[in-house]
Order: sequence, then C-alpha cells, then structure tokens
Amino acid sequence: MRRRLSAIIAAISLSLTGVFVALPAVADDRQDLVDQQQANAQRIAEIQASLEGLDLDIQEAYLNLENTRMEIPTAESALLEAENALAAAEREAEANAALLEAAQLELENISADIELSEGAAEETRNTLGEIARATYRGETTPSAIDLALGSTSPEEFSNSYRVNSAVTRTQTNALTTLEQDAASARNRESRQTAVEEQVAILKEEADQLVIECEAARAEAQARKDELDALEASIAAQALELEGMYSRAESSLAQAEADQAAVAAMIAEIDAENWRLEQERLAAQQQSSSSSSSSSSSSSSSSSSSSSSSSSGYWLMPPVDRPLNVTSPFGWRIHPILGTSRFHQGVDFGKSCGTPQYAAASGTVYKLNYASSGFTGGNTVYINHGIRNGSSYHTVYMHLSSFNTYVGQQVNQGDVIGWTGTTGRSTGCHVHFEVWQDGVVVNPMSFPGFY
Repeated sequence: MRRRLSAIIAAISLSLTGVFVALPAVADDRQDLVDQQQANAQRIAEIQASLEGLDLDIQEAYLNLENTRMEIPTAESALLEAENALAAAEREAEANAALLEAAQLELENISADIELSEGAAEETRNTLGEIARATYRGETTPSAIDLALGSTSPEEFSNSYRVNSAVTRTQTNALTTLEQDAASARNRESRQTAVEEQVAILKEEADQLVIECEAARAEAQARKDELDALEASIAAQALELEGMYSRAESSLAQAEADQAAVAAMIAEIDAENWRLEQERLAAQQQSSSSSSSSSSSSSSSSSSSSSSSSSGYWLMPPVDRPLNVTSPFGWRIHPILGTSRFHQGVDFGKSCGTPQYAAASGTVYKLNYASSGFTGGNTVYINHGIRNGSSYHTVYMHLSSFNTYVGQQVNQGDVIGWTGTTGRSTGCHVHFEVWQDGVVVNPMSFPGFY
C-alpha cells in the first residue's frame, strides 16, 4: 500500500514536468479556463465525499494538495500569456530597431547626396560665373550673320558655327543643371526633414518598447516564480501526506468498524421486526378463523403498511429537491490509499442548516452523537418495520443537530434534524442510507427519488 502511495506521488511530480501545454490567449480559452474551474469544483466535491472516514487533518492535507495541483494549469496559462506578451514586445522592438536602422542609413545617404550635389552645384555656379564675366567683358559668342560675314571660306564658317553651337549648349546645360540641382536640393531637404522626424518618432517608440519589454519580462518571471512555488508546494504537501499514510489506514479501519457495528445493530432489529411480523401474521390468522371482520381490521396494521403514503411513495428523499448528488451509491477508489471502498449510501449536497426529513414513517431507535467520535457525526436511525415483504431502515449522517429523540414515532416528512458537516466530513451534506433486509441498497432506485 505504501508503494502505491509513493507511485501516486511520483505520478503527481511527473505530471508537473515537461513542456507546458500551449493555450492561445483568445476568448475561447478564457471560457475553457472558466469551464476548467467549474470542473475542478466538481472534482473537489467528489474528492471530499470519497475522503469521508479519514481524520479531518488528513482530508485537509489531501484537499490542499489537490487544490494546489488544480492551480497548475492556471499558472501555466498565465506564464504562457506572459511569455507570449514578452515575445511580442521583443518582436516589436526588433522591428522598430530595424526600421530605425534603415531610417538612419537613409538619412546618412541623403547627407552624402547633399554633399555631392553641393559640390556639383558649386562647379555649375562657377561655370555660369565665367559666362557672366565673359558677357560683361563683351566676349559673347558671335551671331550666325557675324560668322558668315567674317568667314573666308565655307569650311571656316562650318567650323566656327560648330564651336559657337558648342559654347551655346554649354551655357544652356549649365543653366539647366543649376535649375535641376536646385530642385533636387529642395527635394533632398524635404526628404531629410521627413526622415529626421521618422527617426525621432522611432527613437521615442524604441524607448517605450524598452519599458514594455522590461515590464513583460518582469511579469513572465513573476509567473515563472509562481509556478515554481506551486511545484515546490506540491512536493512538500505530497511528502506530508505520505507521512500520514499509516494514520489514513487506521482512520479507514475505524470507519469500516463503525459500519460493521451499524450492520450488526440493524441485523438485530431486523430479527425483531420479523419476530413481530410473525406474531402479527399468527394473530391475524387466528383472528380470521373466528371473524372475517377482525381479519379486515388487522390487515391495516402499521407494521405492514401499504406501499403508498400521502406523498404518493412510501420512501421519499430526506431533503428538498433539487437533489444534488455529490457522491453516488457504489464502489469507488480511495484517492489516498488506492483501495476499493464501497459507498453505502448517497450524498446529497445541501447547505448547512437545511432541514432533513424522515424519508418514511417509522420509529427513531438510535442517535449517534458526533462527540462520541463516530465517523458519521450526528446520525439518526429510523426503523420502518416490514414494508412490502422486507425489513427497512434509513440512516441520516453528518447532521448539525437533532430534532428528534430515541423512541419517537415519526411520520414521513417530519423534520428530524438539520444538515451539517459533523464527523469526518469536509462539507455540508447528508449521507443517506437505505437498508433492506440487512443489506444497503441504492436509494436512487426507489420511485420517490426519480
């Protein structure tokens, strides 16, 4: 058994290692977490029911361990969100840095172009200056008529005209170049201003991104620390629980002993029920032989009541509807010991202080008090006598207080006490048992529980 517990603890530890399950941070995943929390609450309720019979500190230790384990998915999701936020911030910072680098490079290229263009413009201005000075001195190029009149031969005229055309083109090109350089300079200055503004904006964004990255990094580290703390807590709680293993076995043994004592007590009362039933039948047979009217009278005896009542069913639930079954009737695996254990009744979850009713008419023949150390806490036992050819009893456990006494004749629906969590119970509920001929049967199989 100890090896089994160690294996369980080892499995818990292994489940906390490895790669985290990636959960995209979208609305559907938020709903998934809400659904998971609801499922966790249901699981805790089931565990609470399955831990009945153990010492309360052992139940608390195991529930603490389970609650801590259930925090792991949320912590992993928070860590993943923080890491995704950090990665997104880092990607944005990298993109911003690339844009800033490109803008700065473009600014450098514009500055280099400006320097080159300023040199070319200076040369053009010098050329135009020479032309202006030549014009001022009267050294202008001759007109075509002057060339024709001054030439001694056609060849001289042709050569002179070509030279004159070249000089004119030079003057025109210089003027055009100067105009183009001026336009280019204005364009470069506009580009330079725009890029300088872009660089300033990118630098400001880069400073903000540094702050965001640091915040995201700190958040991711905090979530990582939180997850590490949860894992360390689980390891410590598992060790603490392992130290309680022997006491858990003793607690369960006591619970089983209490159940055996109840079974023995019910067997004795069943025997008495059948003895009284035999006496009733014998008296009925004797009476019927002398008078048919007395036979009709004895057939209405309370010890052999009919299968119906004012409610329509002779057996009804001990609490008001709706019936919230937190732990059904039948076999289940003990979460700590790993052993199979039979749950002899049905647990109905109700808030503390909720009235509990007699499921059928009968006689209260025993009250167990929580102060006695009984695992069921405050418990009421009702003998319903012979019903439909069987001897029936109902048992109500974990009451906060009683509203009945031993020997009281109760009717179906009478308040016999109030819901609580006495005994080895971790939550407000009623543990309800039905015994038929000395054997527990599933209460949910009776029509009144459908």
